[in-house]
Amino acid sequence: MDINEKYTIIKKIDEGAFGNVLLATSKEDGCKVAIKQIKEKVSSWNDCLNMREVKSLRKMKHKNIIKLREARKHKDTLYLIFDYAETNLFKLYMDFK
Repeated sequence: MDINEKYTIIKKIDEGAFGNVLLATSKEDGCKVAIKQIKEKVSSWNDCLNMREVKSLRKMKHKNIIKLREARKHKDTLYLIFDYAETNLFKLYMDFK
């Protein structure tokens, strides 16, 4: 399923070594979400589930860790969808340095 069927992309927030982060809204509930578009190409859904990041995020349940809402694969691209947060730990750290 194409990511644009379920989410409305607003803008690109950031770019990192492993992916781009997009700000979007859910077409279902209107909530803001952050979508991480993984740069590494994936050939199957099984490849997606076996990625260390996905395995870890699916297991982690803690009030200080943003929950992975869902993972979606479209063609050879993996998207990780999270609740949107205004800032991140790295930015907070840099502000206090």
